[in-house]
Amino acid sequence: MSPATVQEAWNTTLRCIPRDTDPVQWVEVGIADGKLTEYIVIENNDETWHIFHAMKARKKTLREVGLEK
Repeated sequence: MSPATVQEAWNTTLRCIPRDTDPVQWVEVGIADGKLTEYIVIENNDETWHIFHAMKARKKTLREVGLEK
């Protein structure tokens, strides 16, 4: 995914949940290019965010964030 596509997903976040990890990972779903997109982020010490995973949303991720049964 291009940085612009990931930015679009970030800007249109529908749902996000924290995972029990250290540091805390946030699983998020947004819309980019008209498609549901999943991405995982962590907050850096300087209060910025690092997105280290982004792709078309999978069913298991949609279930994890409560957007699908």
